[in-house]
Amino acid sequence: MNRKQTKVGPSGDDENLAQRGFDAHVEEDPYGAGLVSRQLRIWKGPVKGRLIAILTNLAHGRELRLIDPPSRVVRANDVHELSCTTENRRPGEVVQDVGYLAFAVFDQSGVLASGDTLEVDGSRFGTVLGFNQVHSPNHLNIVVGVKSLTTGLRAGWQLEDPLVFRRPDPDQQPR
Repeated sequence: MNRKQTKVGPSGDDENLAQRGFDAHVEEDPYGAGLVSRQLRIWKGPVKGRLIAILTNLAHGRELRLIDPPSRVVRANDVHELSCTTENRRPGEVVQDVGYLAFAVFDQSGVLASGDTLEVDGSRFGTVLGFNQVHSPNHLNIVVGVKSLTTGLRAGWQLEDPLVFRRPDPDQQPR
């Protein structure tokens, strides 16, 4: 296999790092390298949270690059940003037109994945397209595909509205 490897550590001295218990190389992301399909097959539980800030801006020509991995872990009490687009994009692609929706705090730890549906206050809003880490480690951008570009204010969202991310076909999960 031909994989890129990057040296890590303060000295770059592989032998010295190995003696001190460090992994001297970090492999390239398997999604970006094409080693793993971005068509995610995952069975998982819903991830719940609530809105803590409602956003009002739109951006055209934003060039928001979705990261290659199609899933991200969120921890209980993490705060992340929700944004939307009408563009049909997949992980690794670039989004031009963005509607800023809200910041949300997560009630529980869990896995978010491309293809998850987002429900806010009991209503289906859209489908997760991917993630952007431009503001990391502060927060993750969760990009949701929608039919009409909007903002959280225009969507009628309110502070403390509950949200849930879930797989679209929970009945298809293995038992």
